[in-house]
Amino acid sequence: EQPIVGEDGQADHVIKRLMLMATQDLDRSFLFALSDLDDPRINRRDRAYGLLRANGDPKPAYVALARLLQATGPRLRPLPPPVIDGGLPAGLVHMAWQRDDGRVVWVAWAHQAMAVRVPLRPAGVWLSPLTGQQQTVTAGSALPVDTELRVFVSDAPWKG
Repeated sequence: EQPIVGEDGQADHVIKRLMLMATQDLDRSFLFALSDLDDPRINRRDRAYGLLRANGDPKPAYVALARLLQATGPRLRPLPPPVIDGGLPAGLVHMAWQRDDGRVVWVAWAHQAMAVRVPLRPAGVWLSPLTGQQQTVTAGSALPVDTELRVFVSDAPWKG
């Protein structure tokens, strides 16, 4: 009932909000509802906040959250974010963590499309939780960043 946002917008909002909350070192985050509600007593606007449709089918938010959590793992420790070559571009939102298994996670999105270079070690994956697309990234590569949250996962931290 919020056509401006829609199911794809919900997916985008859910994963960005979770990553922003992770910067606050919260132990837990709770969902308003696991599934959409089909109870006519509930306001129409409040029926579609779930990760699953009322019939149990997964919505894009469910799929994107599953992909994001697979990339981040169950627990993250904060890391200083990598230094962006040429300085921090206006409109870039980025944050970094280390997983329990030692892998490094860098999350980024921007207010407009841009390419950024960070001092990466040779191997990593640049992942879109919304689409599932993955790209192998090597040292010196410019990473495409746009309004969609993307996750870089690597076995080694960045240089510097």
